[in-house]
Amino acid sequence: MPTIKILFDDTKVSSEEIAELGEGLRRICLGSENLDNPTFAFAYANSPAVKVNMEPIEVYILISQEMILDTDKLFAEIQHKLGLWKKEASFKQLINLTLMPMDWNIATDI
Repeated sequence: MPTIKILFDDTKVSSEEIAELGEGLRRICLGSENLDNPTFAFAYANSPAVKVNMEPIEVYILISQEMILDTDKLFAEIQHKLGLWKKEASFKQLINLTLMPMDWNIATDI
């Protein structure tokens, strides 16, 4: 279950652009060849109230380590597909991307 967290500077990027980015990233993760059976992904976005030297967009993708078939290939795939998505969507803002394999226990629908 990939969790996509987006931090953005709302003085440089609109909430609508970030919603579009979140959906694009969600589709990229769900279509990944380097994840073991991704069935759903979540995307959250926030613009901090306090911003000190903040980049316009920071994306953190948190994924359970056991779902990742190859971390390097997954990161390269997401980078590549995100670049293609940006061109297709005419998305101009630069994006900083961080992939964070997690060793966690997850319970849903409790």
